[in-house]
Amino acid sequence: MYTGSLRVLLLAQTGRLSDALCLLLSLGASVQTLTGFTKLHCDSLADWRACLDVLLSPPSPSDAPLSPAARHVCRESYAAILGYLTSELAPDAFLGLLLQNGSLQFFLPYIETAFHCFASRQLKRTVKADAHRNALADRLDGAAA
Repeated sequence: MYTGSLRVLLLAQTGRLSDALCLLLSLGASVQTLTGFTKLHCDSLADWRACLDVLLSPPSPSDAPLSPAARHVCRESYAAILGYLTSELAPDAFLGLLLQNGSLQFFLPYIETAFHCFASRQLKRTVKADAHRNALADRLDGAAA
């Protein structure tokens, strides 16, 4: 296991995230491990896309198909990563990561959450800017008096 773990880290550090994720899957990683790995190592939309693609079509270590448990881990990891990205990315970036021919029924809750989070961030910035502007105006009014 330590050899596999070291290989995963080396692959990730050399920018081979897809290979590292495939190795993690072959080592029987959990949903938490896979999502934690992606959160730690994905720095760009291309990284996120590559990892999501691996989870959608994971390569089998042999010619045999993946076990039901491994397929379940891939599906749950995919959903967990999408859930995380809804609060981290702007809606246009998030939408660019979704499958072009994916199921609207599956993706709609994530799309709604992405737009909700974006609107919340925008509102927070507006309130903060207004509060800053009002505090500055109050100080200027106090200094003028």
